[in-house]
Amino acid sequence: MTAARTRLLRPWALWTVGFLAFPLAGIVGGALAGPVDDLLAAVLGGAVTGLVIGAGQSLVGRGAVPPLRWIPATALGMAAGLALGAGTVGYGTSLPDLALMGLLTGIPLGVAQALALPTATGHRRLWALTTPVLWALGWTVTTLVGSTSRRSTRSSARPGRSSSRRSPASCSSCPDEGTRDRVSGPGTA
Repeated sequence: MTAARTRLLRPWALWTVGFLAFPLAGIVGGALAGPVDDLLAAVLGGAVTGLVIGAGQSLVGRGAVPPLRWIPATALGMAAGLALGAGTVGYGTSLPDLALMGLLTGIPLGVAQALALPTATGHRRLWALTTPVLWALGWTVTTLVGSTSRRSTRSSARPGRSSSRRSPASCSSCPDEGTRDRVSGPGTA
């Protein structure tokens, strides 16, 4: 492989790792904390999820964000945010609940990450203000994609049998429509 091609592919590979940190974080957080159906599970699930996301973002940032500040800030922000968001919606998993949960999770997360950014970084306030909106949007989109995938999987089951398969866009911690079973982290909602 040529040096020019390697230079071109490296950023894409890093962004892929950063992107994959989100669903991986949700899976790991759900596996370690279990269902987010009380305050302790929300704090633990949020902290683990934030730890994995922060590490992925730090890797992608390649020194732009100091890992020793960014990763703990992301873990603490996610722990506080998921506790706030999940508690506020009564641990519900409907689309409106998850959108609000994403918004509320993004508030302490955005503030924590903005404070972890180097002081010379411009737009720290913008980071804190846009993170809640982007988390609400992200959880809405992943919920809609997961709901569509689950409906498609169910409709493809043979008549008289239920399908227990889950789509790649979902996971064991994803809610079925109309239930209030469990909430995991971002990327798994």
